[in-house]
Amino acid sequence: MSVSSTTSVSLGISTAVTSEGTTTSESEIYTLDLALTLDTGGVEGDDGMMLLAGGDAIALGENTLATGSVTAVLSDGGSATEVYASASFNAVAVSGEDGGAFASAISFAEVSGGADYSFSMSYTTTHTTVQDGTTVTSQSSGTTVYALDIDLSGTDGATAADAGLETEPTAPPAETSDALVLPEDWWWDDCDPYAMLDGNVAYFDVLAVAYGDNTSIQVDAFAFAIEDALSNVTVVVFAAVE
Repeated sequence: MSVSSTTSVSLGISTAVTSEGTTTSESEIYTLDLALTLDTGGVEGDDGMMLLAGGDAIALGENTLATGSVTAVLSDGGSATEVYASASFNAVAVSGEDGGAFASAISFAEVSGGADYSFSMSYTTTHTTVQDGTTVTSQSSGTTVYALDIDLSGTDGATAADAGLETEPTAPPAETSDALVLPEDWWWDDCDPYAMLDGNVAYFDVLAVAYGDNTSIQVDAFAFAIEDALSNVTVVVFAAVE
């Protein structure tokens, strides 16, 4: 059985403020796209499982921020194979006096091969604010996937519970990187787009682990920034087990 759900929400606010004979305009646009898929029939394919996860974030403007975070865990215990992946990418751009601002973020996480159960969720949010001629725009994208394949061929017909297998998602190891951490309220600090974002920053955070025999992992990642112009980060993680 497969269950899929997609939701889209959009909110726009536009105001004009007059003070001492001067009129200033403010506008704000927020959108949310959410997709959820639960497949109890699993993923059809040959023996073994493969995982591809990653994404890209790019921000163009005077002050920009691009971040990417990917977690990929593949575990093969012989009688059960689990795959978990989460990808999150964010882009924020603030325009200068004479320039514009652009922010785009995408993420993906897909599993191929044979699996008995699978789950995936993805979202995209966009937020744009224009105030006193300054544009602040951001986009965030996240994707999570989990798949489980159970092989009881060597257990004489025992059930998953009899074999001592866990059929719930296994939490990934705790991340220990020292990546830049922004305060939770940095975006809304007095509605000042320059409150915390100053300059051009790009960074990524990757955790990729494979347990078991005949496993492989490949990580490709890069980040770069150009002063007063742009930030960009791209990450791709590939993992497989035979």
